[in-house]
Amino acid sequence: MILVQHADDQPLDALVVGAGFAGLYALHKLRAQGLSVRVVEAAPELGGTWYHNRYPGARCDVESVDYSYSFSDELQQEWNWTEKYATQAEILRYLNWVVDRLDLRRDITFNTRAVSAQLDGSTLRSLAHELAPHNVRVNCIHPTNVDTPMIQNDAVSSAFRPDLNRPPTRAEFAEAARGMNLLAVPWIDPVDVANAALFLASDEARYITAATLPIDAGATGR
Repeated sequence: MILVQHADDQPLDALVVGAGFAGLYALHKLRAQGLSVRVVEAAPELGGTWYHNRYPGARCDVESVDYSYSFSDELQQEWNWTEKYATQAEILRYLNWVVDRLDLRRDITFNTRAVSAQLDGSTLRSLAHELAPHNVRVNCIHPTNVDTPMIQNDAVSSAFRPDLNRPPTRAEFAEAARGMNLLAVPWIDPVDVANAALFLASDEARYITAATLPIDAGATGR
């Protein structure tokens, strides 16, 4: 088992970043397996995209019933959507209802960002050896400087441009961030990270195990 250290120094089996649809489901699923789990969320409340996107008319573009969790018949039967295409406000109410219904809130820490993570290479190799007889592969992707709010915020961008007396624009930040990478790009697109994960999970990578794949435009190679 890989142990994750949280800010309160309590070892965890898993740390989930983000309290949106996927993060909340991960919390529920992992906790049901008897694992100790903590979700950290940068916002003051849950919802992920549906907390932040509050522009006029924001709503889902698929039917509401298809936008709800399908792992529980009880949840699907107990919640009644008021519109065919739910608004942002109703989706947020739905998520809060699910969290309270499943008692998830006690394992969520708000106003908290994940600022770093470090892989124990010996643990990766140990797991790969342990699971290889079962034909299970163990790999890790190591993304750096991904174009998400984790780096796209005033605190991080200002650290790259101390010459400015204000938070830099995205273009000004990008100019400085390019200096971190071997390749002439400022940061990594999240889609590239997802594609790497899909590759490692695919049959094309069936003979790859105990490997760490950096996705960092050469940052660790400087």
